[in-house]
Amino acid sequence: MPGLSRTSAPRELELGYRVALDDYPTAVAFSPTGDRLLVGTGGGELALFDAATGKETWRRSVHPGGVLSVSFGPRAIASSGQDGTARIVSPTGDVLHELPGVGSGWVEHIAWSHDGKLLAAASGKFVRIWHDDGSPLLETQPHASTVTALQWGRKRAELATSCYGGAYLWSIQSGANPRHLPFKGSLISLAWSPDERVIACGSQDCSVHFWRLDTGRDSEMTGYPFKPKALAWDARASMLATGGDATICIWEFSGKGPEGTRPIQLAAHEGQVSALTFHSRKALLASAGQDMGIIVWEPRRSTEPIAFSFLDDTPATLAWHPEREAVVTTDVSGNLASWRLPR
Repeated sequence: MPGLSRTSAPRELELGYRVALDDYPTAVAFSPTGDRLLVGTGGGELALFDAATGKETWRRSVHPGGVLSVSFGPRAIASSGQDGTARIVSPTGDVLHELPGVGSGWVEHIAWSHDGKLLAAASGKFVRIWHDDGSPLLETQPHASTVTALQWGRKRAELATSCYGGAYLWSIQSGANPRHLPFKGSLISLAWSPDERVIACGSQDCSVHFWRLDTGRDSEMTGYPFKPKALAWDARASMLATGGDATICIWEFSGKGPEGTRPIQLAAHEGQVSALTFHSRKALLASAGQDMGIIVWEPRRSTEPIAFSFLDDTPATLAWHPEREAVVTTDVSGNLASWRLPR
């Protein structure tokens, strides 16, 4: 397998800026327009940055014990933390609403719906749905275990969740029963395809399981040496990138695949891949690994990297800018950096 070294590749990503956060980063999110960047920290702070320059706009302590998840909606920010609450925060940093979790547990996952009118917050076995004014809409039935991931549909008012025993699709209507996608084991991640036809989940048993929602048919990819938590769909829903190894597997969902086919394999990391994300419009994939490398790929054209760089420490988060050919990274030493594709 080819490996990258600090001196071997000429097309290195161009550093836009680097900022010391002075804290451990736990979550990042761009604003929908891409002009602002939100960072949550292990110390419980939210910090907002100018996404173009890296200049800090404001910083607030909002979750004693640490921030676990952030989401940037069209009109407001949301965060959740170890203090057992979710919060809706204005773009200027004012806490507008404090939303309680269930019991005394953490609120681990949070997400705005795509129109920004509804907020989903997962706490233990439950998910609560809130209106954007902080008023409650509904609470799901208890899942079989702690909710491990959630994601809104892009077109439908449905929420997908995962846990031990399978994935669920919740229609946002009071009293409606969820659709259960059964699995004998524990699911650790979830990625709903942009065309809303497939839900893919990483599993504790080192496999990737997926369901085609129109027929209910399910399939799985096996043989991963590690748990494949990192999953990412491209914008056309034709490629699913999976981690679970130092080599990235790209499964082709156009045509009759991926059943019975072999994946495209992208091999350049020298440590397990920890994060994957596709550009919002282009077939560009960014990956981060435990080798402290970040790599940009164009898997439709080549299995070789098109650009790379190295961080100062192990990557913590990775995100594409929603419009530009730029990615932001954080590492466990508390560095925030913006990288551009070489011209």
